[in-house]
Amino acid sequence: MKLITDLKDQFDLQTLDIINCLLTDAWSANEIDEEFGWDLPVLYNDLKQVYEMGLIDWSGKGSGQGKMPSKKAFPETRFYITELAKKLFSEESFNDEACRLVYNKSFGSNF
Repeated sequence: MKLITDLKDQFDLQTLDIINCLLTDAWSANEIDEEFGWDLPVLYNDLKQVYEMGLIDWSGKGSGQGKMPSKKAFPETRFYITELAKKLFSEESFNDEACRLVYNKSFGSNF
């Protein structure tokens, strides 16, 4: 249970946006950038953090080697949600609690 609490503590608004869009389909970094208007260097760091949590993965040359795609290949790389994230976020209580923690952390109030 502490591991799950620690995991939720790492979420921010962008992390939840990324996870929520990937819950339905794989997206490329360019598609996420177009949808949310984030700069690719910022998005690279955000996706890397979510990747290191084990919540997303990517497909393409070099995937499965425990590291992010090269910055050159990054914009066209498709990211998808892992089974761990599907399981966690399919549980309504986990999803609600993650959102509540992020909201409280971001806006300094209790939701």
